[in-house]
Amino acid sequence: MALRRSLEDRVYRWRMARRRRRAFAELRASGDPTVAAIGRALEATQAQRLAPEERAWVERIEGLRQALGDSDEVLRTSHIEWTGEEADRDVFRTKPVSLLATSVSKPRRWGVLMLKLVRELQPEGCLELGSCIGISAAYQAAALELNGGSGRLVTLEADSNRARVAEANFAELGLEGRVELRLGRFQETLEPALAERRIDFAFIDGHHQEQPTLEYFERIAAQAPRPAVLLFDDVGERLEGMRRAWRTICADPRVSLAVEVRSLGICVLADGAAAEPTKPVLCPLFA
Repeated sequence: MALRRSLEDRVYRWRMARRRRRAFAELRASGDPTVAAIGRALEATQAQRLAPEERAWVERIEGLRQALGDSDEVLRTSHIEWTGEEADRDVFRTKPVSLLATSVSKPRRWGVLMLKLVRELQPEGCLELGSCIGISAAYQAAALELNGGSGRLVTLEADSNRARVAEANFAELGLEGRVELRLGRFQETLEPALAERRIDFAFIDGHHQEQPTLEYFERIAAQAPRPAVLLFDDVGERLEGMRRAWRTICADPRVSLAVEVRSLGICVLADGAAAEPTKPVLCPLFA
């Protein structure tokens, strides 16, 4: 029985590896530079292929995460319950910094994927909805620093205590020149951020619910240049509302490509998108 299970596991892994290679090859071979860049970023992340300067940044950020994981600081943070009105409710909770660093923030591999996407896509303006304590923002800002030029990240956070820790982390990493944190609810901070700067890369990682996610997609899609790449967290089967939101986004005629990588959804907004609804490309990354 154990031998049979071992054989089945090997066959499953071989099939997943073949699916990955096929998906990556299809994306890389695209005549669309944005799609090809996404394919290269996915492939490099899966293979753990990093340039020395990229690896150095990853180790710095993960070293900071480890230090935060040893912290005994506890934050009183606010969680905003979405009502669709200005009077959204604030629910206050206590959260250890160690938990925010090790369990709430995106793990190393997702951070590496964001770094590789920003490196390959070379965006001028990045936007993040949901800073938490700044780990995912640090990965994006580090990529912008490696890219050179004038690329900057604006990250939006509603809770003042999380924002304070995030800004201290940016300073610790020397990334203050690449990232700006704006404090306030997304309903207040999103429109100014979109109006003030060209945003061609956005990570939507706040309000993990169907209606607010669709509203943020609409606001960004209405103003973002083409092409633009949007990332959505928690689009897997865990949250039914987020799953529905992701399916709606995939079917939007403005979306020329949707790639689903476990719980992360990556979509491309492009002019001349297909008239028929697009179907997500499933990449069993890290399977």
